[in-house]
This record gives sequence, C-alpha cells and structure tokens, in this order.
Amino acid sequence: MGRTVAIVLLVLLATAPAAGAFPGRNGLIAYGWTTLDEPELGPFRYSDGIRALKPGGGAARTLRQCVRSPGLPDAGDCAPSQYADPSWSPDGTRIVFDAGRALALLDGDGGALRLLPPRGEDDGEPVFSPGGSRLAVSTARGADGARELWTSDVYGHRARRLAANAASPSWSERGAIAFVRGGQVWTVRPDGRGLRQLTRRGGLRPAWSPHGSRIAFLRRGTVNVMNADGGGLRALRALRGVEQVRWSPDGRRLLVERSEAGIEIANRDGSGARLIVQDAVGATYNYAARGVDWQPLR
Repeated sequence: MGRTVAIVLLVLLATAPAAGAFPGRNGLIAYGWTTLDEPELGPFRYSDGIRALKPGGGAARTLRQCVRSPGLPDAGDCAPSQYADPSWSPDGTRIVFDAGRALALLDGDGGALRLLPPRGEDDGEPVFSPGGSRLAVSTARGADGARELWTSDVYGHRARRLAANAASPSWSERGAIAFVRGGQVWTVRPDGRGLRQLTRRGGLRPAWSPHGSRIAFLRRGTVNVMNADGGGLRALRALRGVEQVRWSPDGRRLLVERSEAGIEIANRDGSGARLIVQDAVGATYNYAARGVDWQPLR
C-alpha cells in the first residue's frame, strides 16, 4: 500500500463523532484538521492538529499540531497519534479529543495537553457531562471490534459501562445520553436506567440542543431534528451530504461538516448555509476537517 493511500485510509477510518451543545454565548469553533502534501519533487508532508476559528470567519489559529515528513524530525506535539473530533467542556475552557487509541484533554487556549489512559483497543467520540466532571466515550473492545458506551471522570478513572453495541454518545444538559445502536438513536440515563429507542427508520450521530429539548441527527446524510422524546420529527432537506451536525450554544444555528466540502454554519431550519472551512483535494494534496464543535461562553 502506498504511503499516501495509507494515510488517507487512517483519516477515513476515524470513529464517527457525535456530541451535544451546552448553553451559553457562541464562542470559537474548534475542529480537527489534516493536511497531506505530496509534491512530485521532494518528500511528502503530513500535519494533523486542532484549530480554532471565530464564527464570522477569518484566519484559523492552530492550538496544537504534529507535522511529519520522511527523513526529518517530527515537529510540534506528536504525543497524540492523531487530532480529531474535538468536544468543548460546558464552561468552554477545555477540549477533549480523539488522540488515536486513547483520548486527550487540551486547554482551550492550546496550553496544557494530557493523554488519558485507554479504556479499550480504540477510544473515541468523547463528550463532556453537563457538569464538566465526567466524560462519555465509545470504545472498541474484543476481537470483533464492537463498540461500547462508557462513562468516566475527566481523567479516565472511575469508569462504568453503560451499553454494549453502542457508539456516538451525546450528553444532554438535562442529563440524558443519546447514542446509536443498530443504526437507531437511543437514550439512557447516566446510571444506566431508562433505556429508550427513539428512532425506527434509522438515525446516526445524534447531537442534543443546548437545553436538551431537541436532538439533531443524520438519516442517509440529511440532518433531521426531533424532540427529546422522539416526536416532532422534521427533515432539514437543505442540509444533505452531512457527516456531522452540532448546535450553536445559543441554539440559533447549526454547525455541519459536509463530506468533501468542509464546515458550514446554517440557520437552525437548515437555511442560509455558509462555508467557513473548506476541504480541498488535488493530485498532490488533501486538506480535510475531522470533527467540529462550538465553544460555549458563560
């Protein structure tokens, strides 16, 4: 397998992110970002990091990154094997992200970084609890790689398994955790009780609204919104080809990641989508977002 193909496959095999918004004022938009440049002459260069951007656009700031090129020393912080699926804490001061096999905590200004102990063979899709003291994650365990839903404290300790065959957790401001099992959206309380199936015709990557009254999710790449009890379903047909959806902290906007396009901000009814981060693919380069979340400010 060629080196370019191998790297691109690693990007595509990253776990599918999901999260919920916490209420507040709209802060920065954080996203994972990879660049691969392989010129006809000279070595290839691969960078992987977390960036932050103001909602109005402008230049993005790199919070942390790793840069690799054959024959040269790695540059930046390469302790994480990847930077993907960032998720803000409820107070907007920290980011938890998928660092490869394990997770990592990063100060919101790009300061201190801490790798967390792995729970299984592949931890991913991390989200904070409403109080900010716990995490919900999915992890692959066993020979078949089936994912399980776990909670722990923010440092990976005091862990508890909530559900088997479960992925894409999203933790509501009201306490419930939405997740995906068997291609459907379910909810459960953090103590493992109250398990409930909300969708019957398919649902992926749920994301709670800031006050926990609604859930946005994907069905065949289209954003759908439903009430917390599964009722009031509405498809936002203007938002198609979507890989991930998030709410803004004020609940008035949606943040979507579109395949082979980039990151867009839209009104909560799906109208008025505006591109703020653009993916790019060419013969010798590939630039792509890898998960996105909106910082709440209080």
